[in-house]
Amino acid sequence: MSDPEIPSWLRSLPRAPEYRPTETEFADPIAFISRIEREAAAFGICKVIPPLPKPSKRFVLANLNRSLSKSPTSPPPPPPPHRLAAPFPGPPPPPPHREAVPIPPPPPPPPPLRLRRRVHY
Repeated sequence: MSDPEIPSWLRSLPRAPEYRPTETEFADPIAFISRIEREAAAFGICKVIPPLPKPSKRFVLANLNRSLSKSPTSPPPPPPPHRLAAPFPGPPPPPPHREAVPIPPPPPPPPPLRLRRRVHY
């Protein structure tokens, strides 16, 4: 499948500015946007990519331990057992035989209702 053709008028548009503020600049996002507003307003749109916070030491050490445990020097973990890994034993045994219980006949229908129509003058 090929990519759709981009119209020439769309290709001729200028690219919107992209901002990557530091943590210090982005500590007050409203102040940062106010600072770039004049430049970005000329384009009508802009892209602000917020800084990623630094991960905690606990997170870094946990991921480090996890990645080291998956290193090529350690043997690979055994694959998880699959439910269909064992050969299929065949059809299930038939259910135990039960005697048929007769179903009682339905009750007779109720007699029809006799409605009287009252005429009010």
